[in-house]
Amino acid sequence: MTAIAPRIAHAVTERPRIPAPVQHGIAEAPASPWRAPLFYLSFLAGLVLLMAVAMLLIWRMVTGVRLG
Repeated sequence: MTAIAPRIAHAVTERPRIPAPVQHGIAEAPASPWRAPLFYLSFLAGLVLLMAVAMLLIWRMVTGVRLG
């Protein structure tokens, strides 16, 4: 048989046993002025990287350089 601890009336005013996630505190923090520009620059950096890889592959196909 398992025993269940009785609930105390003033336990509601105590700290919660499981703390709130950190994301709740982040949502209330003031927004950084760098957040939006860096978010869009990340897509631009990804596009530049994809274009560089595509140019490298096209150059290898045109010049006939083979791996190995």
